[in-house]
Amino acid sequence: MDETKELVQKIVEGIQEKKGYKIIVADLTKIGDTICKYFVICQGNSPSHVSAITDEIREYVKEK
Repeated sequence: MDETKELVQKIVEGIQEKKGYKIIVADLTKIGDTICKYFVICQGNSPSHVSAITDEIREYVKEK
């Protein structure tokens, strides 16, 4: 698995750890001139839940 796909997988795992839902990974690799290869979207129940998800993603990716 390449580094980018591994990173995306770790991001999704971090979201799942904090119970984020409706996770969508948009693959942009076939579109030319994009600033990213993948775009990850999810939902949370409240602003504080979304904040907890973002904090978890940062920590989870650092650890892994």
